[in-house]
Amino acid sequence: MYQQESNDQYSRLATFMEAEEVMEREELKRLAGYRAAEYVVDGTVVGLGTGSTTAYTIEVLGARVREGLRIRGIPTSVDSERLAREVGIPLTSLEECPEVDLTIDGADEVDRQGNLIKGRGGGAFPQEGRGPRQPAVRHRGRRREAGEPPRRGSPSPG
Repeated sequence: MYQQESNDQYSRLATFMEAEEVMEREELKRLAGYRAAEYVVDGTVVGLGTGSTTAYTIEVLGARVREGLRIRGIPTSVDSERLAREVGIPLTSLEECPEVDLTIDGADEVDRQGNLIKGRGGGAFPQEGRGPRQPAVRHRGRRREAGEPPRRGSPSPG
């Protein structure tokens, strides 16, 4: 009986700690996305990357556009295009505007030296990889070698 109660308490504690870690990770993603949006100034042609962290950036930029910020966005995926349209960011393309001032996107990996690596995942468009980048990156824990799989339970950098 005591063993069962102890296991139940451990299970509840583990569940609570996992939920807390998920909430903390989401808060860090939100903060990174908001911070990246601060680099966008009036008149910027901005590449709108893909992923959960960059989605926060797009939402903030949409709010700033509604307040009068004049930018044009070039989405790097169908998801970023959909969200940008929803929040009111005027969109363009590389064909219409080949000079991109800034691209905001998450890094797919961060190596031991702190270098950011951007791969071409499932959300990649040909537009990805064009223009200067402002990575919206959050990182916690041990750095790993490029290409090394993440440890179980470690946050993904994107």
